[in-house]
Amino acid sequence: MRAIRADRVIAIVLAAISVMVWTVSQSFNQAGQYEMGPAFFPRALGVILLLLAVLLWFNSKPPAADSGEKIAGSNYWLLAKSVGALVAYALLSNYLTGFIIATMLYLFVQMRILQVKNWIVLLSVSIGITIVLYFGFVRLLAVPLPEAIW
Repeated sequence: MRAIRADRVIAIVLAAISVMVWTVSQSFNQAGQYEMGPAFFPRALGVILLLLAVLLWFNSKPPAADSGEKIAGSNYWLLAKSVGALVAYALLSNYLTGFIIATMLYLFVQMRILQVKNWIVLLSVSIGITIVLYFGFVRLLAVPLPEAIW
């Protein structure tokens, strides 16, 4: 019996998502014949995702047999901490602290989860990415971000 390759399963899931994105984008309002409408970006992402899924399918390696190498086990605890941090970020940014504080805290915590230990990197990346995102969305794109309730 052949073992199921995780890469191929993921490739199938990604291909299905790309088809779903394309199908949903069919319902968007169309612009003129030669103009890019609201469906352009999702369709472009869907095509890119499908191409990457095909590449993943063909580049997947068969599972290691008895090669003597140990395959590292999945670290579910790391995943659980990351998902918990993401849920806390969503709740904090929308209901309590707003975008700026929640984003800085989330990036800091996520880097600590990923075992970044250099405090200069932790603080500079957390603050720097938050500032870039804030000015990019609020100033350049005029997109409102969640604000603190206090």
